[in-house]
Amino acid sequence: MFKPANLSPTLLIGLLTLTPAFAQDYQPPADRGRQQQADAQGSRGDCLTQALRLLIPEDHTPNTIAAHPTFFFYSEFPRVSFTLSAPGTSEPLYEREMMINTPKIVRVEIPETAPPLEVGKEYVWTVVARCRSVEQIYARASLRRVELSSELEKALLGAKSNEERVRILAQQGLWHDALAAGNGSDSFWRLLADIGVHQLGDLADVPHE
Repeated sequence: MFKPANLSPTLLIGLLTLTPAFAQDYQPPADRGRQQQADAQGSRGDCLTQALRLLIPEDHTPNTIAAHPTFFFYSEFPRVSFTLSAPGTSEPLYEREMMINTPKIVRVEIPETAPPLEVGKEYVWTVVARCRSVEQIYARASLRRVELSSELEKALLGAKSNEERVRILAQQGLWHDALAAGNGSDSFWRLLADIGVHQLGDLADVPHE
């Protein structure tokens, strides 16, 4: 569950829990697994008032069918780094440094040039935010790549709209795929409603990649 108590006052204004009528009906996978620590951790110091949140369900490990998935997080920090890695390996699959001029929802698309995620394996993505020169916090989460079944592929090909496609992905527990497919539409915010938050108020004016 997304925990508004950990967010800054500015962001709290924009986050409201909605009723199921607004939801996109995200269903966690049957094999829920255990999520990595998704809350921001580390040496905060004066950075306590700034927010770093991964836009994910925090009570289980979501699945993806994408070899190169897309990730979303919210940051109020000007300097962040993103890393995607496989547990037990020292070399990351992908890493990227970013400068963020204003608080925003950031989208990170893993490029085709990066090694593809393997079916049946679990991976970890980490966002590290730097505040001043020595202080930093991080947020980390896991995901698992699963095989695209023929039934799901047929259902996706038969979807009559992008909203229907998003709903199919969400109901199959494919969080990252559904959120990426819904980006730029109301489906994106309905998915966030499914995990307890939505964009309203001041957050409606926050830049969103």
